[in-house]
Amino acid sequence: TGVVEYHESKCDNVIVNKGDILSFITWGGGGVGNPLKREADIVGLEVKRGLVTVEGARRYGVVCDAHGIVDDTATKKLRSEMQSKRPAKDPVFNKGPDLKTILANSERETHLKAPKPPVFQPSAEMPRAAE
Repeated sequence: TGVVEYHESKCDNVIVNKGDILSFITWGGGGVGNPLKREADIVGLEVKRGLVTVEGARRYGVVCDAHGIVDDTATKKLRSEMQSKRPAKDPVFNKGPDLKTILANSERETHLKAPKPPVFQPSAEMPRAAE
C-alpha cells in the first residue's frame, strides 16, 4: 500500500521515515568469461534474492522458477543450444547498444527521463615548450 519513488543515481538527502524501505538497485559488472559457465545454483540463488530476474537467468543459460529453483535438465539443454551459437572466441568487451538506443529505452528501463547526450568540446592542448 506504499508509494514507489524513483530517484537518479548517486542522489543523497533522500528522506527515509520509520517503516520506509529504501532500495538502491544498481547495475552489476559486465562479467568476465563465458556466462554459460556460471554455476547454475548461484544464478538460482541470485534469482531468489531478487538480484537477477528469471528472464535474466536465461541469458546465463539457467532455467529456474521465481524462487530460484533450477531445472537441471532444461538448463543443460538450453546451455547446449546457446553454446552452439556462441562465437569460438569471446569478444574482449561488449559495449552494449548505441547511445541513441540507450536514450530511447531509458524511461522504460529506469523510470527516469533520458539523460542529455554528452557534448564533446574541442580539447585544449597545453602549448609545448620549445626544446
